[in-house]
Amino acid sequence: MSLPAPARHHNILRFMVDRGDPTPITGKQGFMTNTGEFVDRETAGHIAIIAGQIERLKWPPNLYSEDLW
Repeated sequence: MSLPAPARHHNILRFMVDRGDPTPITGKQGFMTNTGEFVDRETAGHIAIIAGQIERLKWPPNLYSEDLW
């Protein structure tokens, strides 16, 4: 599940609840890469640093959407 920028995780969760998906919503949270692969927050943090998107993580070892905006 993804939504257009600047959607963040809470926006996606709210969208899913509003459309009637079962709650509570469980599972890993993470990011979609530019190739469409889902990665967890820790892997996404490594990718963001290597790609030069960020210099460091604000809440290591996990990446959050707030790190990127």
